[in-house]
This record gives sequence, structure tokens and C-alpha cells, in this order.
Amino acid sequence: MMYKTDHHWTTRAGFYAYCKLEDYLTQIFQCDVDSRIGDINNYNIEVYEKWHLGSNGQRTGIYFAGIDDFELIVPKFETTIQREKTIGTMQELVYNRKPLQNKEYTSRYTYDYVLDAALGNYRNLDCKNDLKILIVTDSYGKAVNPFLIMGFSEVRFLYDRESQQLTKDYIDSYCPDIVILMYYPDFLAEGSLAFQFQGFGDEEQ
Repeated sequence: MMYKTDHHWTTRAGFYAYCKLEDYLTQIFQCDVDSRIGDINNYNIEVYEKWHLGSNGQRTGIYFAGIDDFELIVPKFETTIQREKTIGTMQELVYNRKPLQNKEYTSRYTYDYVLDAALGNYRNLDCKNDLKILIVTDSYGKAVNPFLIMGFSEVRFLYDRESQQLTKDYIDSYCPDIVILMYYPDFLAEGSLAFQFQGFGDEEQ
């Protein structure tokens, strides 16, 4: 579920987390989701062998834990999503393949560079439901969001260190059906700058 050389979930773990979220959301909201999204057989798995030397691997070196494979999970089925004014497929708008063109062991950011656009605001133009989701997350959300974007009508994102933007006014303006907090546990440690919510009284937290 985790990279050997990094502190992030693998992309397969992100897919697994999505499937658990889909099960929960469809149960409590009684909404329809394209059944193809939660079936790994409906995807091509692009495997980049010995490609990813994560943040922990950069500290210890190649010969301590080796190098991780990096997998990109690409839907075989058609998708139509929108980010701002741009419309395209999930893989066109969410995945950045440039870091996968040349192997570079001095860069530990394969995960972040490839999946960075997953943390954005998206509308699903092919959606089978009208569920609006707000995700407050850290970089772990990058492995999960590509699938949430395909599964639900609208997905918006707030980054953990910008979570002070999650105010009552923001909630009233966007009016999400559900807010998902997805975080690395250490970010809740005392003194952390992450997840510092503002604008809520004690009775509203």
C-alpha cells in the first residue's frame, strides 16, 4: 500500500481508498456511480519499472531500499471532465506524463509531479449523480482524487495548509453534499500548521 522509498500511498492504494469511499457514499446518499470506475479490470496499468526514488529513498540512497516501480492507472472507458474552462478526459487533465519520459533518480517528486493536478476543482460532465464533494487533504489525496473526479458530479479541493479557507461562508457558497478530510496523521500533531480551520464558532465545529 505504501512505496518502499516514500511516505505516500501507491496509486493502487489510492484506487483501493476510492473504492471504499464509493461504497460509503453510494450507501448513505443512495446515488448511482458508473460501475466501471470501481473495477480495476477497466483500466490499463502503465508500469514504469524502477522509476520512483521517494523522499525517504533520497535520504538513504538507492542501495538501501532499492527503487520503486511507479504505476499509472488509466481508464479504458471514455471520460469527460472539466477543469475551469478546459474539457477533456481524466488522463488528459489530471495526469502529467512529462516526468515519466526520462528517468531521473535525483528527483524524488515523481508522485507529486505526475499527480499534482489531481488536487484541483473538477466537474464531471458524464456523471450519473449530482453529488458535490469538498476534499480537504494533503498530498495523499493525489492518489485518490483521479477516481473521485470520475465518480461524482463535482469535486473541489482545499489543501491542508490552506485549510483556513474552509469557512462557513465557503461552505454556504459551495454547498457540498459532503466534506471529506483526508490527511497524513502527523499533520494533526501539536504545532502543525495544517488543518487550521477558521470562521467556525465552537458550536459549529
